[in-house]
Amino acid sequence: MRVRDGGKIIPAGYFVNELYENNLSVECDLKVLDKLREYREILGKFRYPVYINVSHRALGSALYRNELRKTINLLAESNVKVNIEITEQVLFENFKILEMASREFNFLIAIDDFGSGYSSFKLVSELVKRRMVSAIKIDGSLVKNIAYDENLSRIVSLISFMAKVFRLKTIAEYVENREIVKILEELNIDNGQGYFFSKPVPIDKIEDIVNKFGGSCPPDR
Repeated sequence: MRVRDGGKIIPAGYFVNELYENNLSVECDLKVLDKLREYREILGKFRYPVYINVSHRALGSALYRNELRKTINLLAESNVKVNIEITEQVLFENFKILEMASREFNFLIAIDDFGSGYSSFKLVSELVKRRMVSAIKIDGSLVKNIAYDENLSRIVSLISFMAKVFRLKTIAEYVENREIVKILEELNIDNGQGYFFSKPVPIDKIEDIVNKFGGSCPPDR
């Protein structure tokens, strides 16, 4: 999600707090579902699962949950699995709602910004036991300086080990250069997200990025 301001593209991090302050977060999350439905044929070409960020306010909205159900069903017709990205804080505060929604809509959760302050191995264990989680996204604050701080490398190594024990995928945020990629590979991190691979691009450019990095369907959806 981005805002166009003349020739500038503004990332969500610069305006998401204002959405909350002006009670527009649910409306914004609904717009994301609209776009997913609009682009379902393009997304269906690649057969990768799509992860969407959801605010805690949207989770509590009956309107949003109804639209989420419609979106999940519609994208399933194009062979696209929809899963949810949730921050650790939202997980802590909305566990029961998430558990019910996960069962009702058959989605899996990726824990976003893992290691940013709310981490709980016990919580991850509970999510695994209930078969609700598929991936851990390692917070960028642990990744961006990993080449210069041995303690960060140790923390990421522990997260990687935990994920392997629980059979979860790991995704490192803020992967900006090849040196970081090399370290993450040594720590057995599965995937990376960051400008080393690509800046965010419009939907019609997605195919070029997918083809650049292989383009084949992942072995485990």
